[in-house]
Amino acid sequence: MSSNWTNRQVILRFLLPITLVGIGVALYLVILPSLGLANPFLLLFPAVMFSALFGGIWGGLLATLISVVVGSYLMEPYGHLWIQSTTEFESLLVFFIGCGMFSLITEAMHRAQLQSQERAKKLTIAIEEKVYAQNNQIKALREAYAIKDQFLSIVSHELRTPLNSINGFGSILEDEIAGPLNQQQHEYLRKMLRGADLLNFLVNNLLDLTQILAGEFTITPSEMNLREVAAGVIDDLKSKAASKGLTLRFEGPDDLPPVLADEIRVVQVLSNLVDNAIKFTPEGGKIWVRACAIGAFLRIEVEDTGVGIVPEDIPKLFKRFSQLDMSATRKAGGTGLGLSISKAIIEAHGGEIGVESTPGKGSTFWFTLPLAGT
Repeated sequence: MSSNWTNRQVILRFLLPITLVGIGVALYLVILPSLGLANPFLLLFPAVMFSALFGGIWGGLLATLISVVVGSYLMEPYGHLWIQSTTEFESLLVFFIGCGMFSLITEAMHRAQLQSQERAKKLTIAIEEKVYAQNNQIKALREAYAIKDQFLSIVSHELRTPLNSINGFGSILEDEIAGPLNQQQHEYLRKMLRGADLLNFLVNNLLDLTQILAGEFTITPSEMNLREVAAGVIDDLKSKAASKGLTLRFEGPDDLPPVLADEIRVVQVLSNLVDNAIKFTPEGGKIWVRACAIGAFLRIEVEDTGVGIVPEDIPKLFKRFSQLDMSATRKAGGTGLGLSISKAIIEAHGGEIGVESTPGKGSTFWFTLPLAGT
């Protein structure tokens, strides 16, 4: 490759200028008799121009020098190599300066083009390396996510067996089937069972999450009465609300149309929203569960007079393991899975879920479910 490149340089820098100047002289000798063209430099300048374009500064300068000698020889009177008149001197000077400047400009353009090509080549290599590194990172992240999902699935399933044992034997002790307990023992047992229930709730969330990530999450929809479901959720959580002095009630028409949904999953979503409202509503506040038909869907709302959410935090709410950076949020605890799982459940029904909130005044979480028969 090096030898071929050297041969190419010889052709462009030496043979090409000689050839082009020769063509210019031949054209001059042919045109002179018919047109009476007296100045040969008019036809020699293109030879210099093309020599500079293809052979660089050396080709251009060589063509310029040859053209000066040949042009002087061809100018009247013929056959001399020295300057005979002011006109000839001016022609040679203009030709020499013009050709020299053109050669220099062409060389600068060649160098700029080479530098640009070199920079483009380096940039292409850098981009390819970056893309390769990013692909490796993506591959590593996917493998890490797969390991994490497998770990969550295994841990969640393995935790269920000891939890079932704790709940089962704890219930036997609470019912005093194995013998009587004093008041202090009952209190300790209730705390233990509450902790077991909380852990069981977290395990169920992890199991739901692994099913969602694996694409195995399913629902079993059937016709259901939302008013009855809401009444059951409120009844389950009213003691928790009362312990904070909160008012919890349902508002909606008696003739709510039935919806087509998985009742167990709807209870899970509504319980999560009401439980969050209880967590983040100060003592003495109010919580409303509302429902109304809008088109082919039933819209369910959980409104509270709690702390509210700043607008920039709202997009984080439905992301996995996401918790807002507020003291009240940290104090309330949780895994940050409830809303993301609720979102997956509602979207599996073909509905939507969202929130409207004003900091310091409260929030309204809402979701929609398809009406039965639509």
